[in-house]
Amino acid sequence: GRGMLHDLLAPGQLGDELRELEAKLDSGVSYSKSTYKSEGGPENRVIERRRSEVRVASDVSERHAFERDTRTGVERLEIERRLGDRSRTVTKERREGEERTVDSFAGRSDDEKYAFDRDWSARTRD
Repeated sequence: GRGMLHDLLAPGQLGDELRELEAKLDSGVSYSKSTYKSEGGPENRVIERRRSEVRVASDVSERHAFERDTRTGVERLEIERRLGDRSRTVTKERREGEERTVDSFAGRSDDEKYAFDRDWSARTRD
């Protein structure tokens, strides 16, 4: 297969996930999305960038960013969730068949990470 990043970003899936999140969050939601794709050149290079964000007022948001470049062979997906002054970012990168994941929780402890996930779930569930 093409790997986890491709599976996460199957056509329409990113937008579907964000629309589902939007439906779960309180009123006052804003949603933005941008897409860029360039194809061609001597190497038939493809550069693709997608960015989406769902924001609830100023204290709850989720941002997705995806980049792919066929010349360098790099695919990168970044998902950031913000609750007030706390944030958590997970970055998945695939380069030459190797995948790596970095989970950044702004230098806080594992207990705080679990508390963040619990609070996120409480704020975004039905």
